[in-house]
Amino acid sequence: MDIIRAIETLPWKNLLEEARAIFIFLDVVFFILLCFFVYRALSMRPKFKTSRSYFDKRVALKEDKELKKRWKDIMEKSVLHPPQSYSLAIIEADTFIDTLLSRMGLEGDTMKEKLDQLDPQEITTLNTVWRVHRIRNMLVHTPGFTLKESQAREVLLGYESFLKELEII
Repeated sequence: MDIIRAIETLPWKNLLEEARAIFIFLDVVFFILLCFFVYRALSMRPKFKTSRSYFDKRVALKEDKELKKRWKDIMEKSVLHPPQSYSLAIIEADTFIDTLLSRMGLEGDTMKEKLDQLDPQEITTLNTVWRVHRIRNMLVHTPGFTLKESQAREVLLGYESFLKELEII
């Protein structure tokens, strides 16, 4: 009974008010910390150069009939004198894609630097372009490297699928 009377005589209202003040203070501190960490996290995230102007330029390129004609010429040349025409067509197609990426506003000295700025979740054929670009590099830089006709057609179709996804052709 003495314990119950001791508990009843405690100044509960004052204790609850003090606890409430402490929790409000802690809420404010934690909110400030949350804001600070979100700010720090946002400042550390990678900065993609694919700004709105990239999309605007891509839309403008869709309307360019000269690009469609140039791609058609590359594909027509590829079948003229196989197998040499396939190799030349692959090199021309790679140069065409590189030029196209530059016209879209992607910066970089190499095609790798330009492709790195694209989001693979946004452009599903990006991995295909990487693969065919590597094959083109082996074709250009590896002495004696040759492609079968079916492989060469597959490489050209890889470039074409990328262009179709961008709605250039």
